[in-house]
Parts: sequence; structure tokens; C-alpha cells
Amino acid sequence: MAHIITGKDELLAAWAAKQIPYVGSGENFGPCRAIGVATGPEPGDRLLAVIVYHDFHEDYGHCQISGAAADPRWASRATLRGVLAIPFYQFSCNLVWTATPHTAERVIRFNQAIGFTREAVLRDRFGKGNHAVICRMTAKDYDRHYWQESRKAA
Repeated sequence: MAHIITGKDELLAAWAAKQIPYVGSGENFGPCRAIGVATGPEPGDRLLAVIVYHDFHEDYGHCQISGAAADPRWASRATLRGVLAIPFYQFSCNLVWTATPHTAERVIRFNQAIGFTREAVLRDRFGKGNHAVICRMTAKDYDRHYWQESRKAA
């Protein structure tokens, strides 16, 4: 079972930034919150993934989410529900979005599989010839995808 790590925003964001092309150092996220998903609570346990919540605009109710994974086993339905609940319930966002290089087709498919909708392509966003695929999820999408199904099963 996955263990969630909180309270280490700078350290976790720096780790994620090193894993994500076009981000660089942790400072490039600017003000952010980050959570880690690990194999357990002990210092020797393995970090499986980090999710960074950044570019938060309280007045407009949205933020960007970026993630990096060392192991795909972090992404259980229960962990995804919890990771995505943070911007919608803790930050009161109505919309979250991702920006993924167009060449990262596997990541784009993953985003869509977990409930994000492909919305736009921003040309040259990551430099000449490197386009950003923008995906979004609204609070309504999140509730429909992660909570209504679990209510039916109960």
C-alpha cells in the first residue's frame, strides 16, 4: 500500500523537477505544494512518485499539476483519488490542468485514462518544435470519475 509524504514541498518539488523534461530545478515550479508517494513511512522506503501543485490562481480557482514517477505502481485508483482531491477539496479549485510535451504520448494517454480531457496544443511552449499538450479536469469531472463510481459500488 502506498504511503503519502507531506510537509516536504521543496525537497519533493526539486526531485520531481529533475525527473521532468523542460522543468529543470525545483525553483522553476515557483511557489508550490508537493506530495510524495512512497512504499512506506520509513526513511529507507522507496519514493515511487511526486505530484506538484503549482501556478495556483485562487481568484480563478485553478492550478497546474505536474508529476514524476519512478515506478508506475504508485497510481492505484485510491491514491489517484487522494492526489486529485487535494486541489479540488483542499485548495477549492474548480479546474486543474497539465502541460505535457507532445512527444510524451504515454503520459498524455495516462492523463486521459485517469480522467483528464485533452484541451489544446500550445505550439513551441517548451522551445522551438516542442509543443505542450494541455489537459484539464474540472471539479465536476473529478466527482463524476472518482466519487460517483465509488458510491454505486457501496
